[in-house]
Amino acid sequence: INAEYGGDVCSIVKHPLQTTKMRNAWYPIVFSNEVTQKEPYGLQLLGEPIVLFRDQNKKIHCFSDRCPHRSAPLSIGIIIDGKLECKYHGWQFTEGGLCVKIPSTDAKITKANCATTYPVKEKHNLIWVWPGDPKIAEESPLPDFLFKFQKGAAITFGSRDLEIDHGLMIENLLDPAHLPFTHVGTISKRTDACLLSCDIDFDSFNPNNKNNEKTEPLIPDPFLGFSGTFCPEPNKTPWRFTFIAPCFIRLDLSSIKDPNFLTQLHLCIPISPIRMRLNYIFSRNFGLWLEKIPFGFSSHVFKWNSDQVVDQDLELLIGQQYNLWHDARPWQSVVKADALGYKYRKWRIQAEKENPWFRGFVVGDIEDVAKPGNTSDRQTFDLFKAQLISPGSKFKVRERTPFFTSGFKKKVMVLGFFVCLLYLWWLGFLYI
Repeated sequence: INAEYGGDVCSIVKHPLQTTKMRNAWYPIVFSNEVTQKEPYGLQLLGEPIVLFRDQNKKIHCFSDRCPHRSAPLSIGIIIDGKLECKYHGWQFTEGGLCVKIPSTDAKITKANCATTYPVKEKHNLIWVWPGDPKIAEESPLPDFLFKFQKGAAITFGSRDLEIDHGLMIENLLDPAHLPFTHVGTISKRTDACLLSCDIDFDSFNPNNKNNEKTEPLIPDPFLGFSGTFCPEPNKTPWRFTFIAPCFIRLDLSSIKDPNFLTQLHLCIPISPIRMRLNYIFSRNFGLWLEKIPFGFSSHVFKWNSDQVVDQDLELLIGQQYNLWHDARPWQSVVKADALGYKYRKWRIQAEKENPWFRGFVVGDIEDVAKPGNTSDRQTFDLFKAQLISPGSKFKVRERTPFFTSGFKKKVMVLGFFVCLLYLWWLGFLYI
C-alpha cells in the first residue's frame, strides 16, 4: 500500500482522527411530505425502531416504536385527534410521550405508562431525528450550510432504501474514478477514464493539515469533515467533494459548459448495519425550461435516471457487502484517487469504537426474569440482519422510480419524453 496512506487500512491511522459519537448527531431520515396526519410512519435509525407522527397542529413527534404496555409496535397504530393510539389496547400518547388515555383502567397514569421520545426537528423539507444524548440535542446545530444552493436553480429530491451498509455508499460517492467503468451507458463512458488525484484542501478531522491555514474554512464549527477537489478535464472547473460527519456528502460539479453546474447533496441514513436510506437533493442551473412541463415531468425523469445510476452502483456494492460479511477488508490497497473514501473509512473505524448500533431495548424489572446473556459480535450482527424490518412495523420502503405511471399522467409523460429526447444528450453527467 502506498506509504502516503499508511499500512493496514483497518488498523493504522497516520494522524489520529478527531472522533465523534455517531449517535450524537441529527439524521434527516425522511422528507417532510412523507409523514402526514393520517397515519404513523415507522422505520429504523441505527437499527433502533422509531415512529413518527403529526398531531392536530401538524407538529412532528418521534417515539420509540414500542408501546410501554406490551411492547407492541406503535407504528401500526392509528392517529385520533392528533394522538397516537396503540392498536393493541387503545393506549393514547401525545407530545412528550405522555400517555393520556388507558381505556381499561381508571387508575392514575404514571411515568411508566409513557412512551420513550427522541428529539426531532423539521427543516429544509426534511424531518431530523437525534438518537443520542437528548441533553445536548437542542444546542447542536443542523448543517444549514450544506443546503445553500444557487438562487433560481431547479431542485429535485428523492429517496431509495438499499440493502447495504451506508458507509459503502458514502465511499462510492467520494470516488469519481469508478464513473467511466461502473456507469457506462448512463452518465459516463470508458473513454472518460483519466489520471485522477485528489487535493484535500480542508480537513477538520486533522487540525495539523497545512491546507487548513491556506483556505477559508469550508466546514464551520462544530461540524467535522473534510473537502477535496478533483479535476476531470484540463482547464475545467474542479469538482468539489465534501463529507460532513456522520452521513452527509455534497458534490459541487461543473457541467458540460461553464458556468453550468450541478450540486448534489446525498444524505446516507444508517437504517441498520446492512440497510440504508439514500435521501438526495439535486440543484442545477441549466435545463430550467424542463420545469415548465406539467405534472412534475422533469422531476420524475430525473428521479428515474438517478435510480438507473444507483442500480449500477448497487450491483457492485451488494457484492462488496457480501465479501465484507465473509471478513474481507473494505480497502485492500489504496491509490491517490482513493484519498477521500479512504479518509472516511478511517474516521468510521474510530467512530464505531463506541458501538452506535441498537442492541435491544432497556428493560425494566418485569422483563429481567429471562434476560439473555451477552452475545458475540457475529451473533449480534446476524440478529441485525434478521431485524431489517421489525415484524408488524409499517416500514416505508422507497424503491426505484418506475418510468411510466397510469392514466392521463402516463400520456403526458410519454409526450414529454419525446419532446425532451433531443435535449437529453447535453445534460451530460446529471447524476453520480
